[in-house]
Amino acid sequence: MRRLSILIFTFFVIGSCAFSLSAESTRKERRAISEGNKLYKEGKYKEASQQYQLAIAVNPQSPEARFNLALTQLKSAAQSGLDEKQREALMKSGTEGMTSIIGLGPSNPKLASYAAYNLGNVAFNSQDYKKAIECYKQSLRFNPGDDTARRNLRIAQKKLQDQNQDNKKNQDKNKDQQKDQQQDQQKDQQQDQQQNQNQDKDQQKDNSMSNNTAEQILKAMENKENATRNRVNAAGQGKNSRGNNGGRKNW
Repeated sequence: MRRLSILIFTFFVIGSCAFSLSAESTRKERRAISEGNKLYKEGKYKEASQQYQLAIAVNPQSPEARFNLALTQLKSAAQSGLDEKQREALMKSGTEGMTSIIGLGPSNPKLASYAAYNLGNVAFNSQDYKKAIECYKQSLRFNPGDDTARRNLRIAQKKLQDQNQDNKKNQDKNKDQQKDQQQDQQKDQQQDQQQNQNQDKDQQKDNSMSNNTAEQILKAMENKENATRNRVNAAGQGKNSRGNNGGRKNW
């Protein structure tokens, strides 16, 4: 497994070729690329980039210098100690540089194959396995005999398959959670409805009891008033009876 990881993250540094330039320009370009390659191997990416830029200044169309510069920028973006803005800028420049090299496929298929391979590595490191698969396939179209690209392609395909399975499991899990939440919400709503119904019943009982109590109080008051009225009437009748008897004479 460790061997596969090493293969996945392999990068290539390309040496200089001869071009239709003056002898002096060609020597300057070669020296700059050679010095850049030496600095790259020492991990001095900033200094290596400067040498590759010097070679490009001599020959702006130099595919080797452009490739190596893009590669160094991608490698630099993976270093620690950079802020997010610096990392994004290096990654953007390196990716654009590699993409431009891929455009040289018909005239330089080997270099285009390396560029596509390295973009596949970048995508793989970002867990964009679909993009990595596309890049490895493109690398193999330029160089069908590249066993490393073919092996990395199989690994990326397996990673994508696992990723899709994990996504499906997560989706199913989320659906189950949503279903459980909906069921819990329905239970809560039913409990709230039942509680409200019970409260309504209790309130109706309270109102009924209050009405009965009021009627009882009114009835008691009426009975009391009737009793008082009866006593008053009885007392009045007694006075009238005594008064009539007292005024009579016995003849």
